[in-house]
Amino acid sequence: MSKQSNPMLALEIFSFIVEYKQAHDGNSPTYTEIVENTSINSTNTAWYYVQKLLKVGLMTMKDGKLCLAGGNWHYNKRRITVKDVYTNGTNTVATTS
Repeated sequence: MSKQSNPMLALEIFSFIVEYKQAHDGNSPTYTEIVENTSINSTNTAWYYVQKLLKVGLMTMKDGKLCLAGGNWHYNKRRITVKDVYTNGTNTVATTS
């Protein structure tokens, strides 16, 4: 059975990652730091949502570091909303407009 994603959690995690990278010279947070600073409660869930964000193209992975699509960590938060939800089968993930 596929796990159902929560688009609000995906947006929360994405926002935290961007804010963390802005505050830490582009360094990526650990999965533990994602758990400690969002409403999720396990590193497996953090990994799951990061994979979803990678899959829809909001982020990429380069040399083990998360990169924002387009390479700019200063994004307009209003551009990414729950309205911008992409549904793929039973999995729902957030996308950009």
